[in-house]
Amino acid sequence: MANEHAIQATGTFVVSKGFRLLTKLAASQGSLQFTRAAVGTGKPPEGYSPESMIGLNAYKIDAEIADYGVQDDMAYITVQVSSDNVTEGFLVTEVGVFAEDPDEGEILYGYMDISTDPTYIYANGSTNRSKFAEFTLYVLVGSVSNVIAAVTPGSIITRDTFTAANLKAIDTHGILGGEAGAETTGQGLIDALTNKLLTEFVTNTVLMERLGTYVLKSKIVNDFLSTDEETVLSGPMGKLLKEQLNVLNTNLSSKAGYGKNVYTGQQYVITYAGIDDRAYLNMQFVSEAPWKENNSTRAGYGFHNSGSNGGALYLDTDGRLKFVTSDTHTVYALDWHSL
Repeated sequence: MANEHAIQATGTFVVSKGFRLLTKLAASQGSLQFTRAAVGTGKPPEGYSPESMIGLNAYKIDAEIADYGVQDDMAYITVQVSSDNVTEGFLVTEVGVFAEDPDEGEILYGYMDISTDPTYIYANGSTNRSKFAEFTLYVLVGSVSNVIAAVTPGSIITRDTFTAANLKAIDTHGILGGEAGAETTGQGLIDALTNKLLTEFVTNTVLMERLGTYVLKSKIVNDFLSTDEETVLSGPMGKLLKEQLNVLNTNLSSKAGYGKNVYTGQQYVITYAGIDDRAYLNMQFVSEAPWKENNSTRAGYGFHNSGSNGGALYLDTDGRLKFVTSDTHTVYALDWHSL
């Protein structure tokens, strides 16, 4: 859960019994053990010093110890309160942390008064979201050599604790290079995995060759204008290109003689044409009729004076070149003279 309600307390008081406990532990070189934390709805009575408190003024519920640590002669204890088991909402105005005294048993060690800036804990299920609050108390521990706390197993891990460097981990597969089962940190496993993966990538030639066959998404383009030699056309653009080529081929086929074509202006065709036994295949213009398919067809050319008359010059099957007029349908055979 997000640590959005964390309250950092710098005005936490070590109560008188807490100071006496520090004196005992310093003399005996004992350990300071924090046993639990609690929150309440009260505050120190008017004119009453917080250092004289021996318990919460109005105890409400126990809090969970989520984290603790020592910084120089100070200890920090992070406690959490949620609405999970709260049947009626309340304002938290005081927080206390308790420790084990070898002579008196459990005593109030540190006290924090937040009555001027309380936080409300909703009843469970009373709103769309549960209320969660986190308090960090900083208390003096002096020269005590060892500080321990009873961290609640069910507490929510704190943001500071939830880092790869702080999380404990077990190397179950020997990734670190030693035997499986070695203790390490999350960061240690991440570093070892990263190094192993990079090594595998570099030394695995089959994998590298296979990766080389893939195309990066950034190199796939959706237009015909790219000049980058490393780019490739996307699937939809390939389909569009095929459709455009089909249209172009259709147009070229039409221009090549399939269908009706009309040309205006002067047309020049220049080519070398030799005279031999198959000279008709080399001429600038060749008219060919599919006579084998239809015996009535003839190779020829038509002539038309628009609005006046017309005629056709064609090669008949008897080898004679003939001309037929369109108005009288008269056929004229051209006489051939051998030179």
